Amino acid sequence: MCAPFLGITNEVLEARGVELPLLAHAKANIGVGNSADLLRKVVLQCLPYIGYPRTLNALSTVGEAEQAVASAE
Repeated sequence: MCAPFLGITNEVLEARGVELPLLAHAKANIGVGNSADLLRKVVLQCLPYIGYPRTLNALSTVGEAEQAVASAE
């Protein structure tokens, strides 16, 4: 499929300082008052639809966003 292409694309974007959409959305959600715990619950509700690997990636991203917002405060 296109998974290798997307992985390489993400690496290039990160190397150029472009924030990936999921991280940006998670940070914005936390920034407007939604808790990281709420975001984790939403991700877990999506598990049957997005699959286990993507759920783990999303949970990791929520954690990264939580740390980024906390360190910016």
